[in-house]
Amino acid sequence: MSVVVDIINGWLRPYQLDLLTDPSRYRVVLKGRQIGVSDEIALEMVLVASGLIALAPGIEVSPHNCTIVSKRDTEAKDVISKCKEWLRRLRLDEALAPYLETEVYSKSEIKFVRSGYRIISETQNPEAARGKTGHLYLDEYAFYQFQRAIFRAAAASTESRPDLRITLVSTPNGQGDHFHEVWTDGLFYGDWSRHEIDIHKAIEQGMPVDIDAIRRKYTADQFAQEFEC
Repeated sequence: MSVVVDIINGWLRPYQLDLLTDPSRYRVVLKGRQIGVSDEIALEMVLVASGLIALAPGIEVSPHNCTIVSKRDTEAKDVISKCKEWLRRLRLDEALAPYLETEVYSKSEIKFVRSGYRIISETQNPEAARGKTGHLYLDEYAFYQFQRAIFRAAAASTESRPDLRITLVSTPNGQGDHFHEVWTDGLFYGDWSRHEIDIHKAIEQGMPVDIDAIRRKYTADQFAQEFEC
């Protein structure tokens, strides 16, 4: 069904499309703020959990459950809100609508009737995502209080299935934490693909923001930290 590919290509900027089409089992994303990575992840989870991803040739991701862990409750709810907006847009196409019927449609979970798979959004805690088999997304991971505990517990649920992916996403938060370790240690974490997307790259590839207006709101150090990775 080429309509899925047409929609993806029409809605996503090149750096978002690069992330979606990355076939790696392990992905780590170093990003600036407000550049649309969370929008891509929300769309990716909708496509994967609904099963529509199987109708997009060239995107090697198995339909399955998707669990995303966020730093705070507000971010966790925002992720589901973004998923619901993608659902609204995708349902406008009559050919796709049957894949997008839901039996659970709450503030923390969406479950699809046709595939039986779910999108689950949780807030970081030592037990987050434990025991939930599926694709795993850890958002703003560098700011987690329980990084390694969450990673050990949650990642174990994906390790038994080579078709399931783990994705770490974050703006930088200094050195010495697990996110920094994964990003910088290409020897131990050599099987991880790396995506660095700062605000300059996002603007070059179509992000419609006024960088000067944003820059005026921050000190030079703050702007570099939050938007330039």
